[in-house]
Amino acid sequence: MTAIVRERPLKVIAEGDLTRTGITSGKPVTGLQWTSMAELSNYVMGHGGTLISANAAFDILAAGSSELYRYYVWPRYSTVLRLWMITLRAANTNARGTFEVDGNDIGEWTLSAGQTSERFMFWETVAQSSSAGEVTAEVFSNAASSGTVSIDEIACYEAPRKFLAKDANDVGADQDSCIAGSGIYDSSGYNSTGGVVDAAPSGVTIPRRNSHFHWFDPDGVSATTTAFTAVFALEPEVLGRHLYNGEGLGALGRTLTWTVYADGEPENDGQIKVTTTASAETSTITLNTDVAAWMTPATFKVDTEDISATSGLRGGVYSTLKFEIKKGESPWILYGISIGEA
Repeated sequence: MTAIVRERPLKVIAEGDLTRTGITSGKPVTGLQWTSMAELSNYVMGHGGTLISANAAFDILAAGSSELYRYYVWPRYSTVLRLWMITLRAANTNARGTFEVDGNDIGEWTLSAGQTSERFMFWETVAQSSSAGEVTAEVFSNAASSGTVSIDEIACYEAPRKFLAKDANDVGADQDSCIAGSGIYDSSGYNSTGGVVDAAPSGVTIPRRNSHFHWFDPDGVSATTTAFTAVFALEPEVLGRHLYNGEGLGALGRTLTWTVYADGEPENDGQIKVTTTASAETSTITLNTDVAAWMTPATFKVDTEDISATSGLRGGVYSTLKFEIKKGESPWILYGISIGEA
């Protein structure tokens, strides 16, 4: 049996409906209230999200070549289907090629002369997992292409679900068991009122932004000086999500996890640090590899949304991130940065 995920909840839940005080014996609780709570929980659990936020590559792809991009991601377990979107651009070029994810061909793309820019969408079926790790995306250009192609943008989204399993992994609540006249009982199968109460905590935590910033450059950026130097001319902006009313988080309220893909020498003590310019919160990763690899993840804190402000910004500004690198005993190369919520 599965639980249905509606396109949108049929009824907005009043404040207090999902709290213990809102379901205390002696207060009026109708079947409509319980059904609405089940629908809202399923909507949140099956809504999907961003796995890899859109990032500008701007790499030039010659005929018969390819470019490989690596991202460190924090997936939602409920995801079974991903939507990849790549934007390619060419000037008076007839070009075609393929798109691979983790070495698997998931689609073809074609650009015709005069079609200067096009966004291509590819679907990928995945096994359910919440384990953080690397995902690779590679764009191939056919040798018969008549010119170069610019890879302008890459992004990946976790597609919404139509149905959820009624178990501890998908956490789908059974709406039909909550209609008026149904029995009220506790259940391990996510049925009835007990199922709604069991599902609600997962629905509160899963809407986190599991992708905040992704960047990868196949050519890399070299750390050649012993003084910290900026990686980007412009600083990325991030904002932690306020998950529910009464959460009580504010300035530096959300902890983000980050890691970098780099290559250097085993004795190298080169470093990269990120600083939130609004609050001077700093986190540093030290190079610890002699082969290209993801470094041990670290954490730092950023502000959360201010739900009382029209803009949603705390103090009217985002948390901006300043990335800086320096060499250790020898130069090293930074290829990628990924930031998300574990």
